[in-house]
Amino acid sequence: MADDMYRHIVETAPFGYAYHEIVVDSAGLPVDYRFLEVNRSFGWLTGLDPAGIIGKTVREVIPGIEQAGFDWIAFYGTIALHGGTETFEQFSEPLERWYKVQAYSPEPGYFSTVFVDITEEKAKAAEL
Repeated sequence: MADDMYRHIVETAPFGYAYHEIVVDSAGLPVDYRFLEVNRSFGWLTGLDPAGIIGKTVREVIPGIEQAGFDWIAFYGTIALHGGTETFEQFSEPLERWYKVQAYSPEPGYFSTVFVDITEEKAKAAEL
């Protein structure tokens, strides 16, 4: 019952949610991450098809992400492998959107993100 209620809350929430597995190389360094679960709002906030990305890596879903101005893979890899929680604002060049993100590791090797799109807020602040 509690699991069903939790799933319903996450699935219908206005914020994006994603659960990932970090992918490491033979030296244990993060080289990618795989989408294991996302909610509907994830799709609305990113423009990515939630059903089409489950099981895929971020490099498959967003080609060229490693050339973006922010190293998402290393950043999330640190959280997944060492734990902790980070809250930050970041521009995603591949998606051309600003996000406020909270990332945390619920267990070693995995990380979750909860985020909202703040692109309009950033644009209004720049106008002022």
